[in-house]
Parts: sequence; C-alpha cells; structure tokens
Amino acid sequence: MGAPEQARGDVQGLINNTNPPLASGADFLGEFMLCTVIDIRGDYAVIRYDASGIESDVAIALLPFGIDVGDKLIFENYEFSKA
Repeated sequence: MGAPEQARGDVQGLINNTNPPLASGADFLGEFMLCTVIDIRGDYAVIRYDASGIESDVAIALLPFGIDVGDKLIFENYEFSKA
C-alpha cells in the first residue's frame, strides 16, 4: 500500500472509529484531552498533553485567565478550560 492509499485508510479509520486517535482518550468528535501547563514564556504557555506527552506552545490569550505553571487544563471543542 502506497502513501496515498495509507492516508485514505487512516482517514477512513477515523470516520469508522476503527483506528485509535493520535492522542489516546481523544478524537475529533467532541471528546477531551487533559493537559498541564509546564512553562510560561512571555505571551505563550507551554502545555503538555497528558495522554501523548506532546508539548505545544499556546498563546496565553487562548487560555483561561489566571493560569499558572502546574495548572491542569481540559482541551475540548478547540477550547481550553481549567480542570
């Protein structure tokens, strides 16, 4: 199976819910991901998604007011809220 066929299979698997999502415990249909603020650098916070360990820089403006290092967040429906 070539790359285009593999990509189509991955997308079809998500549609049919037969392949696990990229971060366990979450998919693109409304489930949530837990994450932790691990650093704040100027206008950005570094968050780590608990299930996958992936770190990401997120603009502070997109996060709840008053977050601090160590806070747990919930990412659901493309929004962050305090856990």
